[in-house]
Amino acid sequence: MAEEICKHLGCGFAASVTEHHSIRLIGGNNSCSGRVELQRYYRSGTVCNYYWDLHDADVLCRQLDCGFALSSGPGAMFGKETGLTWKTNFNCLGNESRVLDCPVSFWEMFSCTHDNDVSVVCSDHKQLRLVDDGSSCSGTVEVYRHGNWRRVRDQFWDLNDTNVVCRQMGCGPAIRAYSTAVYREGEWSPWLKDVHCQGNETNLLKCKPSRRNQSTENMSDVGVQCSSELMDGGSSCAGRVEIYYNETWGTVCDDSWGSLEADVVCKQLGCGSAVDTISAAPCGSASGQVWLDEVRCSGKESALWECASSPWGQHDCGHKEDVSIVCSEHKMLRLMNGQHSCEGRVEVFYNETWGTVCSDVMGIELMGLEAAEVICKQLDCGRALDVDHRRKFGEGSGPIWLDDIACNSNESFLWQCSSPPWGEHNCDHREDVGVICSDNQSQPHPLVNNIIT
Repeated sequence: MAEEICKHLGCGFAASVTEHHSIRLIGGNNSCSGRVELQRYYRSGTVCNYYWDLHDADVLCRQLDCGFALSSGPGAMFGKETGLTWKTNFNCLGNESRVLDCPVSFWEMFSCTHDNDVSVVCSDHKQLRLVDDGSSCSGTVEVYRHGNWRRVRDQFWDLNDTNVVCRQMGCGPAIRAYSTAVYREGEWSPWLKDVHCQGNETNLLKCKPSRRNQSTENMSDVGVQCSSELMDGGSSCAGRVEIYYNETWGTVCDDSWGSLEADVVCKQLGCGSAVDTISAAPCGSASGQVWLDEVRCSGKESALWECASSPWGQHDCGHKEDVSIVCSEHKMLRLMNGQHSCEGRVEVFYNETWGTVCSDVMGIELMGLEAAEVICKQLDCGRALDVDHRRKFGEGSGPIWLDDIACNSNESFLWQCSSPPWGEHNCDHREDVGVICSDNQSQPHPLVNNIIT
């Protein structure tokens, strides 16, 4: 009932309420992260961290139906509050249902500095997930409400809606919006439908309902594909690790960072396993916030923020210690043996090895320049002028990674085009394809060493 009242009044999420007390998290992106605010007998204030510990945070997360506590501590992670502060010793054991069920030693209201305001991040703080695609940054959209995961259905889902989801998930900008299974009458109903976002909202629940008429038979589950949180590495599976948190992108410090932590990031992004982890900012120095330091993972976590770490925003390092990684699914593209870097034999870097692309289906003879257009666009080489099927640029060696490629020329990367699984083909190196693009560039060919040295 409280949830519906808050929604009707446009007041956000319901806090946990007793007769004379309420407690909630404020200042975060949603009701499962933020500063702890306590109201007792109509007097509201923040909670000082002097007697607060992770047991108290666990109980609060459980009370708010937000899972368990990922982190808790002072430091004004969600901004500084003004006004009064509660100095209260809750003495929670961690198994209570509500914070106010804990054996409270005393209640005091005094002027504790707001630098010591307690903040909490709970495991369900995102309230959103992407499923069916093996990556936390692409898949079918589901919203967690009232103890259940429910799908989002919309007839007019677009990139504005997708950008909000990508931002809320801590991923990069939207690449693609799409529809999945069509809704059938009598199916389990979705929680959210007819959504219409401007694209700048921080949470999908802040988007307004669509005013367009939508027919039930034309509605379908919606999906998104976001860019990842690896920056400046040449692909979405290699680069500097960045996390979107509290409406801001920030980096991760390399203190305590190793292969287990890198594996968790690669798995989270649907990028396989880690093949290299590098410090000393090989992918360029970032600016702004350093979000995580002293990260320690077991390797079993599904997201980096499930690992143990210092409280968010607390660190003792600079951006020269930003961590970068290379995952096994890291892919790159180059043109070899041409007069310049915008013509040559097409080669793709995958699974730590350069390989070629077979000319079956690709190019002028069967489908025009669509695939070549994608290659030239990806390499920033202008438009496609020609596709070479006659080994003008010589035969390659090693694996043949791609065959029977079908593009529509709207893709941003060659591997977004339709093709059989990587490494499956029915050709040999006599069919290695080449491409000639309009731009005559003199820069060196992009090599993987540009990333990891």
